[in-house]
Amino acid sequence: MHRTLTRQLRRLGIDNNTYPEQSQWGHFLKMVENVYEGADRDRYLSERSLEISSNELMELNKQLSKASRLSNDANNAKSQFLANMSHELRSPLNAIIGFSELILEEYNNLEEDEILLDVERIHSSARYLLVIINDILDLSKIEAGKTELMLDNFVLSDLLMDIKSMVQPMIDKNANHFILDHDNNLYNVLWDELKVRQIIINLISNSAKFTKNGKIILEVKNYIEKNEKYILMKVVDTGIGMSSGEIENIFSPFIQTKSSSFVDQKGTGLGLSITKKYCEMMNGTVSCESVLDKGTTFTIKIPTIIDRRKPVKARRKNDQ
Repeated sequence: MHRTLTRQLRRLGIDNNTYPEQSQWGHFLKMVENVYEGADRDRYLSERSLEISSNELMELNKQLSKASRLSNDANNAKSQFLANMSHELRSPLNAIIGFSELILEEYNNLEEDEILLDVERIHSSARYLLVIINDILDLSKIEAGKTELMLDNFVLSDLLMDIKSMVQPMIDKNANHFILDHDNNLYNVLWDELKVRQIIINLISNSAKFTKNGKIILEVKNYIEKNEKYILMKVVDTGIGMSSGEIENIFSPFIQTKSSSFVDQKGTGLGLSITKKYCEMMNGTVSCESVLDKGTTFTIKIPTIIDRRKPVKARRKNDQ
């Protein structure tokens, strides 16, 4: 700052050996004031720049740390998933091989009813194996961005009645009561019917697994938000519920809730993840609310019309 002031004085013809004339004092004092103000401003900007740079660096370190932690969690979850799937795949395969070998070896000694029972067990194991494979293939196609929507107009109320008939056996398995509650004049929809069917069945299936001697309700209502028409669907159950920590990971593809270990139910743990992906493909949302020992509510909101002109694909993990 001293050098800056000296340069300004020399412009007025003032050096270390001379003093300003009386007529120059006003201008001289103003100049000194400007020099000091400029120096203060420069120092302030410099300090702010260092402060901002430091804050940005801290924020960047936080983001890198979080990304590293998420990456490790994802890798661990995938490893656990592969271990679980190995077990899930081996179980039905062993059943198929075991019962078929029994029939082949003891065919002449078995009664017809015994043979029929073993065939039913083989059939059940094969169907479960197909469910596992289909879930894995569906999720793989979604993650690769190779799943597209087949949009069409259909009567939503007809689909709901069809679903009610389809899910009744799984509802009855744990002595539950199913209630379908929908508006009489539901909006016309332009959706992928097969994917909507899978979304609803996945949610009802999940509720049926974790609810015994209770109620499972499917509510479907018209809904308007910001002048846009939606269909609002809720699957409500009176099951075992979940903790807040479990809800946070409920839609993760490689993580199963702790509640799963308390219920003797088979499953890949991929159904809810696939459900979320399909909702997003149709510009919709899915959310979950739950209370331990009280029950769980899944809420889906999907716009009635999806523009055919815009090809819609599932969002991959890196796109979110």
